[in-house]
Amino acid sequence: MKSHEELMLTMADVTGVLHPNEVIAAAIEQFAEPNRVGRSVVNIDRSLQGTPGVTILIPKNVAMSATVVLEGASLTLQTPSYDSVSITMQILGAGAEVGDETIEASKFNIIQDVLQNLGKALADGEDIDIINELIDYTTSDTEALTTTGSVTLATLSYSNVIEVVEIIVTLTTTWTETLMMDYKNGVVHFSSPPSAATIQYGYNNSVTTIDTSTAGVLNAWTINKARATVVSAGYKPDTIICHPDQYMDILNDSAFTEVAKYGSPRPIQNGEVGMIYGLKVLVTTNMYKGVAVVFDSTKAVTYAIKREIYTKMTREGSYAVKGTAAIMAKLWAKSGRVWDEAICMITNMQDDAVLNAAAD
Repeated sequence: MKSHEELMLTMADVTGVLHPNEVIAAAIEQFAEPNRVGRSVVNIDRSLQGTPGVTILIPKNVAMSATVVLEGASLTLQTPSYDSVSITMQILGAGAEVGDETIEASKFNIIQDVLQNLGKALADGEDIDIINELIDYTTSDTEALTTTGSVTLATLSYSNVIEVVEIIVTLTTTWTETLMMDYKNGVVHFSSPPSAATIQYGYNNSVTTIDTSTAGVLNAWTINKARATVVSAGYKPDTIICHPDQYMDILNDSAFTEVAKYGSPRPIQNGEVGMIYGLKVLVTTNMYKGVAVVFDSTKAVTYAIKREIYTKMTREGSYAVKGTAAIMAKLWAKSGRVWDEAICMITNMQDDAVLNAAAD
C-alpha cells in the first residue's frame, strides 16, 4: 500500500472477503509477531475472547501429599485447597497519522513502514507488560535521601531495586559527583555527603531476588544460584531473560551453547539466542539493564487476551485532519503473575552497581 486510497480501500474491496480494518489489523499483526518475545514464555489464556467480562481468575491449587497407609488402616482424605490470581484486561494502543504530502515526497512505501512500526510498538508494549509482571516492577514514591555528618550511605525504603528512574542531588562545594548503588539491598553510596538528594526508583516487591557474586557481571555462579532457588521451591526453571548487556557476559561462559549449534528439532522462540545450564536464553532490549530473571515458563505468568490487534481508520475524520489518514491499532490483554516462587530475579549488574558487605 503506497497511497491513502489503497490504505482505505485495500485489497479486501476487490475480493469482498474482509473489511478494510481487518486487513490492516492482519498486516500489523504480521509485523508484530516476529518482535514478540514474551508470549513464547508464558501461558496464553483466550477464554475471555467473544465473551462478556474483562477479568479472569487463574486458579492456584495447593499441592497434596501422599502418606504411608498401614494394612487395615483408613486413609485420611484431603480437601483440595485453591487460591486464585485476578487479571483485569487493559487496552494497549498505538496510532499514526500520515499526510498526503509525506507520502508523495517519500521514495519508499511509507504506509507499510507505518504499519510495521505500529506492529513493533504493540509487540514491545506486550513484552514490557510481561517482563514487569515477571519481576513485579513497582515504582516508588519520590524519597529524600538522608545522610548524617560524614556518613556517605543512604538506605532506601525498599530493596531489590531494578532501576533508578530519577535522582536529583543538591551539590556541595566538596561533592565529587559520583555515586554507586547497591541494588540488592537498596543502599546509595555517595562519594561524599551531598547537601540534599531525592530519588525515585523501580523495585521488585515480592519476587525472590539474589545478588550477582561480582558487581556488574552476570556469571555462572549467579545463574546457577538463581536456578537452584527456583528448583528448591518445587519448580522447573527453563528460561532466563536478560538485556543485551548481560548477554555479553553469558557469551563468555563455556557452558553457553549458541542457538545455531542446537541438536534439537524444537522450534526456536523469538529472542532465543542459545542455552546455558539447561535454560533457554532470551535477549531483549525491553528487559532492564543490569537485571536478569530465571523462571519456570509453564507456571510463572499467564497472558490473558480479550481481543487481538484490531484497528480503526479514518480519512480526514474526527481524529485525522484534512489531507491525512489516521490509523489506530489496539490490543486488549493483560499479563498476571501466578506463582512468585517459580521466579528468581538477579540484580546488581547495572553499570554503577556495588556490592554491600551485607549482601547475600
